[in-house]
Amino acid sequence: MRLISLLSLPIFLTGLILIIACGNNEPSTAARVGNYTLTEAELSQAANPIQYFESWLEDHILAYEAERRGLADQGRVKVALHRVKVKLLVEGLIESELENSQLPSPREIEDYYQAHREDFKRASAEIEFLCFAGIDESALEDVRRQLRISGSEESIKAKYPGLSYHRDSIINPESLPKPLNELAGANAGEVIGPVEHGGKFYVFKVINIHSPLSAKSLSAVRDEIEYRIMIDRKMKLRERLVKELEKKYNPYINYKLLQALGLSSEE
Repeated sequence: MRLISLLSLPIFLTGLILIIACGNNEPSTAARVGNYTLTEAELSQAANPIQYFESWLEDHILAYEAERRGLADQGRVKVALHRVKVKLLVEGLIESELENSQLPSPREIEDYYQAHREDFKRASAEIEFLCFAGIDESALEDVRRQLRISGSEESIKAKYPGLSYHRDSIINPESLPKPLNELAGANAGEVIGPVEHGGKFYVFKVINIHSPLSAKSLSAVRDEIEYRIMIDRKMKLRERLVKELEKKYNPYINYKLLQALGLSSEE
């Protein structure tokens, strides 16, 4: 219960928490409703422990009541639970098979990029830029001068470690709020600023302007390509396992019933 601030929870939940906490002889148990148990380990891994606790407690109180009314034995509930179980088991099997699999190599990523370049074309114009920001206007004035004479980003960051820095890209900058809309109509290489917004000053430099239907760089889509390759591996692994295990287990299929239901299937 150390992770929970009782004062931040609704009154009725606070009461339930106190009831659950009383007489709890298991230090690692955060809460229990019927046969459902929330452990400290599970709770501590949540991004928002308080929100997770509230949601867990409400859901399991309702689920426990549903079980007591016999709703868990209804056909549709059993079917849904079975489907969830099967899905989790399949995912677990695939993940275990891929456990020692290597990440896509640079060559794989490059080959995929070249073979699917059409997938990585921009739908609209895109402005690639870098930005320095901070509260010291004089420092940002110097940053603007340095960028205009092609000063390196690394040297500027070393000189002004207190300034924030990032690279990014945007589409339709004219539709954005200040100061980002200052990029609208800018040319590649142009330096803009300092512009003030919300008590901070910003200096932008346009790195590049990409036209519609231009191809994104490999570095810009590397993460997406890695994800696609891993998904493709999972699909191929699943297909291979199904073929191998189908021979191993020889599942029974009632073709007459399938045909009677209007499904086409060959023996």
